[in-house]
Amino acid sequence: MNIFNKFINLVRKFNEIICGLLMLVMITIMATRVFYRYVLQAGLPWIPELARYLLVALSFIGAALALDRDEHVEISFIYEKFSRNKKFILDILYVVIFGVFAVGLTFGGLNYAIRGLDNTGLFVRIPLFYPRLTLPIGGLLMILFLINRFKSTIKAKNNNELDT
Repeated sequence: MNIFNKFINLVRKFNEIICGLLMLVMITIMATRVFYRYVLQAGLPWIPELARYLLVALSFIGAALALDRDEHVEISFIYEKFSRNKKFILDILYVVIFGVFAVGLTFGGLNYAIRGLDNTGLFVRIPLFYPRLTLPIGGLLMILFLINRFKSTIKAKNNNELDT
């Protein structure tokens, strides 16, 4: 196993842990909100805001993980009818189109995050830069996983193994 594959596996494992932790924190704070609202008859106004930030982070980081696992919605019954060469072309086209999106997400998200340096959340008094930073992080993760997918596609074509 080469260094790039080891790095991809490390990033993949870290990504899985982060997504799990984000989900755990979201569930915990929302359960706390329900407890405070219905048992103690008191609201915690910062919880919905924090939950939104965590949901955005989970969405973009989780989207990269779904991309890596090839779990995005697809119409596979049409894809399966194509020849190996056409599947190869479609796989490369998929990487290119998704890559353009990921690069746009990375740079657009970074610009959006930087604009949040001077602003803070209404109740969670942190600069909006930090929650917005999950957009370019998700984009970078997508780019990394797309590079890995491109590499695998080329390798499969060279080994004449392009069946999926």
